[in-house]
Formats: sequence, C-alpha cells, structure tokens
Amino acid sequence: QCVGRTRANRRTERVTYYVVSEKDLSYLADYYPNARFIKSDAVDICPDAGTEIQQTRKGILTAFKQLVAKGVTDWQKVLKQPDFL
Repeated sequence: QCVGRTRANRRTERVTYYVVSEKDLSYLADYYPNARFIKSDAVDICPDAGTEIQQTRKGILTAFKQLVAKGVTDWQKVLKQPDFL
C-alpha cells in the first residue's frame, strides 16, 4: 500500500522510494513494469544502519578504492606508513 502512496503511476518526474524489508519484494515489478529495482544492504544507503562488521568492511573497501584511484601500487609501503590507520 505505501508504494502506491507516492502516486508513481500519475507522476511525470522520477520518484525514488526506499523499502527496507527482509521479505521478497519481486512481485512489485509486476505492478510497476517501468520501475527500476535495486536490491542492496541497508549499510550501503546509511552506514550507521549496518552492523559493526559491515561498517568496518565498507570502510576498508572505501579506503582501498581511494588508494586505487590515486594509482597506488606499492601496498607494502602504504601499509607501513604511521598515518595509514
């Protein structure tokens, strides 16, 4: 019921709607055939919503992506730097 409240079928502009659920919501694709559905973990939307392990994992992956973007190739040198952590 709450998905229909956005009146997505009557709008011309794009609507973003987040559903937090542990249930299978694939049936919504039948009701909204032009909609795009993305399944993700809550920690991807709001880091505070994740467990401590999820938050740590996300932090490590973010740091790794930043290092790759900077072109770092000498990982041993980076890990030994005192300001790394």
